[in-house]
Amino acid sequence: MKPFWDLIEQNLGADFAEDLDLQADVHSLSEGFTDGRGQLDLRYFEDPRFQAAYLAYFVPLNFEKAHMLLSSHSGVWPSELDVTKPQRWVDFGCGPGTAALAALAAYKNRYKKIKELPPVHLDLVDNQTSALNLAESLVTEFAKKLGLTVKISLHTTLPSESGQYDLALAANVLNELPPEEGTLARELLLQLWDSTRGVMLVLEPGHRVPSQRLVRYRERLLKTSPGEVKILGPCHHTAKCPVHRTKHWCHFSEPVTEGRLIDLNLRIFKDPRSWLKFSYLLVRRGAPVIWDEKTFRAIGDLHLSGPKRMAIDLCRPDEKLAITVPANIPPELRSTLVRGATVWLDEDRQVTARPLTKREIKYLPPKRERSERTDKPAHNPRSKKHSKRPSKR
Repeated sequence: MKPFWDLIEQNLGADFAEDLDLQADVHSLSEGFTDGRGQLDLRYFEDPRFQAAYLAYFVPLNFEKAHMLLSSHSGVWPSELDVTKPQRWVDFGCGPGTAALAALAAYKNRYKKIKELPPVHLDLVDNQTSALNLAESLVTEFAKKLGLTVKISLHTTLPSESGQYDLALAANVLNELPPEEGTLARELLLQLWDSTRGVMLVLEPGHRVPSQRLVRYRERLLKTSPGEVKILGPCHHTAKCPVHRTKHWCHFSEPVTEGRLIDLNLRIFKDPRSWLKFSYLLVRRGAPVIWDEKTFRAIGDLHLSGPKRMAIDLCRPDEKLAITVPANIPPELRSTLVRGATVWLDEDRQVTARPLTKREIKYLPPKRERSERTDKPAHNPRSKKHSKRPSKR
């Protein structure tokens, strides 16, 4: 969106993408976030070069992810907004405030027909004052561009009052903390949930370690708050995740639609990197969703599994399996079998080829007289998801 890119250019200059030194710093920072995580100084925001590199690339990247999730899921924003009541938000582990920027954009767009939106009281929380100062500056400038009133408070620890936030945001918190502090990170996020009366978004990169940490946090959250967590995404059930405590992990992919982000990828990495990859948990206070036992979520792409056969991985509470389809299935059927699809399997379509916990399901051609719901899987075109095994290095 134009106000966002205007904000970036206002801080880095209109030609920032052409700066070769800046591109090199983005490369270095990217290495530090992945393979070189142990060598990255966690105070990187105190380095002006890395701060600029983060603002040039990682803020736009994470803005796109958070904005997409907050805009596409139902249940995030009330259908009827009380315009007399200020909003209370928190961006926990805010860094430069990327999640807060995305939330402001989604808030403005969701209620664009309301001339004067209620003010947002925003708590920015981070243990680095350099990050807090940058976040305050960016959020203040962006709010002005959107015509929103935002009252900001800066904190180095989470305020202790419980049930005060309408929206709680935590982006890359599990990924930022070192492995030995994984338990601490989950406990901090439990405190964040205790402080929330509305919606909470936890957003992480699609890498193995933070994604597995997020699954463990999900299990801990559901155990400590039984009957109080309504999961808006990714999977709505509150039973045990089938990839919990396994070597697998799930992450999601969405096509990059922002042309300037694609251009940045080409300039910096010589690759369009046309997919946004992430893991996330989006929840709100409320009764859990009742899960249909015949409903599965596709957690992979269609892939070749043998001569003239393709397969796709599915999961539901406590179970992960695969269905096979002919390689020459019609395009309209193939288009429904995508990551993130909701799939219903009828008993007459199931062939048990292995023990129940490791069965293979053969997907038979649908009968013409079946209803649309059982005739073919339904899917949500906004969400794509897959399960990936760790790569061998």
